Amino acid sequence: MISIESDVDPESWAEYGGWYRQDYAIFYRPTGHKDKFIHAWLLLTGPQAPKGNKSPAAAVFDLLTDKDAQGSCTKCHSVDDLAGKGRLVNFSPPSVETKQGRFTNFIHEPHFGMLENRGCLTCHNLEKGRPYLKSYEQGNPQNFVSNFGAVKKDLCQTCHTSSMARQDCLLCHKYHVNGVITPIMSTKNPSE
Repeated sequence: MISIESDVDPESWAEYGGWYRQDYAIFYRPTGHKDKFIHAWLLLTGPQAPKGNKSPAAAVFDLLTDKDAQGSCTKCHSVDDLAGKGRLVNFSPPSVETKQGRFTNFIHEPHFGMLENRGCLTCHNLEKGRPYLKSYEQGNPQNFVSNFGAVKKDLCQTCHTSSMARQDCLLCHKYHVNGVITPIMSTKNPSE
């Protein structure tokens, strides 16, 4: 017979995420940002869970999108109502169309390892009085209003120096903003 008993205490076992047993219950701890298990459940149950629905799918979706839910995905990701067809968590980054005309091209992922205990507030400042919560009511993620103030260039320059991290202009800024296409010219050979 195979035993599932372990000498490792359950909290230590689950320190890096995953399933664990404690007393007579089974628990799950997310493995971090973009936890595949929670992400999959939100994608599966959302379209089957119109707001106010009492189905099992809606119960799972509501539990995983609650403000105190494991992973807290909806602390940052908004949820759209799909007109009686369910709900959708906006995991996708802004599309190319929504970035038209923007010179800046910032990528968050390389900076996650430098976050302090303050999380996003390590770099961002909250601007009180912005209609942040109101922007969720209209249900269009394209009209989202952030409550973060702009990050000051001085902050970036604490790491992006000649001795630490790349600092050229094209690291953060696009050279062509709106998809400039250079036509291919045919050059005539003088011998022809």
